[in-house]
Amino acid sequence: MTLQLAAPNKLGQELIRRGLLTNDQLTKAVEAAEEQKCPITDVLMSTGLVSAEDLLTTKGMVLNLPVVRLVEQNVDQAVLKYVPGTVARRYLALPIEFRGKTLLVAMADPQNIQATRDIQVHSGVRLQLAVADPEQLKQAIDLYYKATSELSKQITEYSETEETKQDAPTGASTASETLLRTPVVRTLDLLLTQAIRDRASDIHIEPQPTRTRIRYRVDGVLQDGALCPIRCMRP
Repeated sequence: MTLQLAAPNKLGQELIRRGLLTNDQLTKAVEAAEEQKCPITDVLMSTGLVSAEDLLTTKGMVLNLPVVRLVEQNVDQAVLKYVPGTVARRYLALPIEFRGKTLLVAMADPQNIQATRDIQVHSGVRLQLAVADPEQLKQAIDLYYKATSELSKQITEYSETEETKQDAPTGASTASETLLRTPVVRTLDLLLTQAIRDRASDIHIEPQPTRTRIRYRVDGVLQDGALCPIRCMRP
């Protein structure tokens, strides 16, 4: 895990202040980082001097930013649209949820000004930056953006399947009909998988005039999920 700071000595001094590192250990770690031409945090991690959790917490304290632990945090998938997957992967940044009118975004390097600007341009909303573990971010980004992409793909396949069914001759074989319905099964599987991943207590499937709204109840609160064509509800 690489934690970058504009002034790495601030991180070191804070680790010392918290009793997680000694002056001698910090001096040797700085020397090793210079010799290996790598961030000091890599040395601290590889030598086992400081844990990833302690580094993360300390970085949040130094930068005066909240810390997001993605293994404990539910991500509102409705906010993923504010940060494209390519941008999320490029900067290791993941939108978490709206807090009022402010979008909480967890980043590996909140001090990256270019990253913050790009995310601001794409989202068009006010941002609240937070610090998160880079490895957890990579896993979460792959997980959430892949799930959203797969669900969109299945919905598209469902739409194409429905058009095919309408054009198909009445005497279509049972096997063909089963095959045509496969995207529906995969879509439902993705919805259930996401509900389990988010620890949702229930799934709300809400038909509307032009679409079908999917929502998950997490910790007693309904959160937006996918939007499907209204024909998804047709028998």
